[in-house]
Amino acid sequence: MKIIFKNINILIDKLGFKRENVVPFVLAVSLAILFLLDKSYFDNQLLFLVWLTIGVAVSVVIAWIFMVAGFTVLRALFLLSAEISLIIFLSQAYCGVQIDASASDDALRTLIFLGVVYIVYEFFKALKKALENRLKNIPEKRWPREKIIVVLLFIIFTVAFLTSIYQVTEPIISNLCVYTR
Repeated sequence: MKIIFKNINILIDKLGFKRENVVPFVLAVSLAILFLLDKSYFDNQLLFLVWLTIGVAVSVVIAWIFMVAGFTVLRALFLLSAEISLIIFLSQAYCGVQIDASASDDALRTLIFLGVVYIVYEFFKALKKALENRLKNIPEKRWPREKIIVVLLFIIFTVAFLTSIYQVTEPIISNLCVYTR
C-alpha cells in the first residue's frame, strides 16, 4: 500500500499538480468514471441522483442567503421600529381628535414626510453597515464569481423584504385622515 501511495505522489510531482488541485482533480475523475459506469451498467439512475443532489445543494444555499437577507433587513428595521410606531401613533391619535384645521393637517403631513425620510435614511445606513459586515466574511480572492452571486441574491431578497414591508405600511399611512379628507 505504501508503494502505491509513493507511486501516486511521484506521478503527481511529475505532472506538476499542486496539492490544492489534487482533490478537485480526483473528484472530477471519480465523477467521470461514475457517469461512464452509470451509462453502461445503471441505466442513468446515478445521473438523476447527482442532479437531484446538486439541486438540493443549490436550494439550501439560496434558502440560506434568503434567511440571511431577511435577518439583516429585520435587524435594521428593528432599530427603527420605534420611530415608525411613534409616527403612526401620533397620526392616528391626531385623526381621532377630529380637528378640521388645514394648518394642522399640513403640519402632520410635513411631520410624516420628514419622519419617513429620516427613517428611510437610517434604515439604509443600517442596512449598508450590515451588508458590509456580511461581505467581510467572503475572501477578496473570490470576488469575481461567488461574491457577485451572493451579493445579487442578497439584493434581490432584500428588495423582496422591503417590498413586503412597504405593502404592509402603505395602507396604514395612506388611510390616515389627513390624506383622505
